[in-house]
Amino acid sequence: MVRSGLVGRGDPEQRRLVEGKCKKLDADGQRRGHRREQVAARVQRVVHEHLRLEGHALLAGYLAAAGPDLPVVERIRAMGRAYHRFGLEHPREYALMFNVRAEETPRHEALVREMETLMQLRRVVEEGIARGELRADIDPMVTTNALWAQIHGVTALTVSRLLAETTHGDEAAVVEAVLDATTAWIVRR
Repeated sequence: MVRSGLVGRGDPEQRRLVEGKCKKLDADGQRRGHRREQVAARVQRVVHEHLRLEGHALLAGYLAAAGPDLPVVERIRAMGRAYHRFGLEHPREYALMFNVRAEETPRHEALVREMETLMQLRRVVEEGIARGELRADIDPMVTTNALWAQIHGVTALTVSRLLAETTHGDEAAVVEAVLDATTAWIVRR
């Protein structure tokens, strides 16, 4: 039998469901005469999808706790710092969520669930526009993606240790500079 090696920290019931799905894939593959490598690849895709979703759920908690009572611009900055901290504190999950993809595109339902963390930020952007704290002429989804891409970039460089090579230990200053630039263009003037 191909073993999934599932080691996630999430809901035990969810892990049992994933393990069950893996066993079914294994049994189906053996019954159909598929090579062990083919079955292992299918099991690995199921496990990766599950662990990516676990990582996104963990990230969602970091974002939700990021200054919910702050003014919108400060909350966006707090969410950026929380995203960065998540990457540093959970580099394996971060890499699996954003750097490792199965050979085939994840199912639509999985992508929608993964995007929930992005939608958390979008709701804050929309709130800022509605309150008049952010410019009224910005598109919420374009703005959300731009904010996300910028903090993701600095986080990816930090997690990969490339930023440490060029900042000589002043990574926090780079993160703050990115947050300054990221939020400056969305503030209502």
